[in-house]
Amino acid sequence: MPTAMIASKADAVKWLIDQQEGLYECNPYKPKRSLTANSYYWRLLTELAGVMRISREECHAKMLHQYGQYLTDTDGNIVCVVVAPNTDISKVEGYYEFHDTYKGLFRYKVIKGSHLYNSLEFSRLLDGIIDECKELGIETMPPEEIRRLQGYAEAYTGTPDKPED
Repeated sequence: MPTAMIASKADAVKWLIDQQEGLYECNPYKPKRSLTANSYYWRLLTELAGVMRISREECHAKMLHQYGQYLTDTDGNIVCVVVAPNTDISKVEGYYEFHDTYKGLFRYKVIKGSHLYNSLEFSRLLDGIIDECKELGIETMPPEEIRRLQGYAEAYTGTPDKPED
């Protein structure tokens, strides 16, 4: 019996019918992003940080704030944290965006770390850093090479990327 499989709904049901009674877990498939695209992101980020004269970490946080995705619960609701007004959120590990005040407390939306992104979310982040680099005259790959590198066509059409080995 496989420990994990990627299959269409029809194929998964056929497989389940042939299995012994028991509990089985099924989750929607989310394509993983390309490690090559990840390397390209960090290479551009390093160049961008140098031009901006900030650290890679600061630059990465800036890109996540501008082009990143909010953390959501299983129902799709954005996750927020509530902190006392005297809390310096910049000293709390993670990435946050101010949302509002509630009963004298500050609410921040949680921004997902890029290591949690699927290929579509990472494509958006990579598009953002590419735009930033172009604006500052940093050379980027030609668009067709970036599409090949990232698998953009698959990410934007919802067709799964080739699973990683």
